[in-house]
Amino acid sequence: MNDSNDLPGAYGAGPAASSRRRRTVRLTYASAAGLLATSLLMVPQFAWSSTSDKPSADPAPTIHWSACPKAEPPMPDPSRRAECGTVRVPVDWAQPDGPTMKIAVARQKATDPGKRIGALLSNPGGPGSTGLDDAYYADSPVEGYSKSIRERFDIIGFDPRGIGRSGALRCDDRLARKIPTRPKNAAEFQRMRDLNKRLADSCRERSGPVVGHMDSESVARDMDAIRAALGERKISFLGHSYGTRIGERYARLFPRNLRALALDSAMDPSRPGAERYLMDGTAAAD
Repeated sequence: MNDSNDLPGAYGAGPAASSRRRRTVRLTYASAAGLLATSLLMVPQFAWSSTSDKPSADPAPTIHWSACPKAEPPMPDPSRRAECGTVRVPVDWAQPDGPTMKIAVARQKATDPGKRIGALLSNPGGPGSTGLDDAYYADSPVEGYSKSIRERFDIIGFDPRGIGRSGALRCDDRLARKIPTRPKNAAEFQRMRDLNKRLADSCRERSGPVVGHMDSESVARDMDAIRAALGERKISFLGHSYGTRIGERYARLFPRNLRALALDSAMDPSRPGAERYLMDGTAAAD
């Protein structure tokens, strides 16, 4: 993994920009998920230690792998090499004996078992983007991983909680269709704000308690549950954009469970407020 040419780029090669843009087609409520996640990723630290090396759950059972479901147009069907399964995790990691939910996981196994190093988890960014595609299309000659990476690693993709197949948000899509995408004046801008808030409120009302637990720290703990279910002592992680946030959290929570970490287009890890987060993104886009 030391050869940067082997790694998929955030906006160039690999599971990159064109793939990432197409993914949003099937994320009906991606904007709502992003709005909620933008605020939730800045929530205060939980009561437990942020440097815990203990497993984030009781030992997980082995994942039951099966064929992946067909994709929704315009996406192509997953590779025949891709396998899909789920990992059950607590909705609230502070209450491990409380209600649970399923995290959707996909993989393509290393093509050369003799060279295999381990599992490589990834996240393409967002917040709000599915992560299964990195495993679905890992062997794509256009947007997949290089041969040398696929020889050595099981490519593992997952949908973060509340996204895609991991307990997707249920929101009022009628409100989503009314939101102005390019407000032309102050009145339209205020209408956009009001409708965004109403849309987020509808997600909270229709989706249940998971909406209050979509923060980055919970996602990092889900990642460790995936590691345990895979039977891996350590994992490697590749994160793009928002994916760097959960990679940073995982490294702080479970440093001894991490073999290698690659962060592409990294977010500021200092936990800025929502205003700073939005201003930085606006400046970058400009």
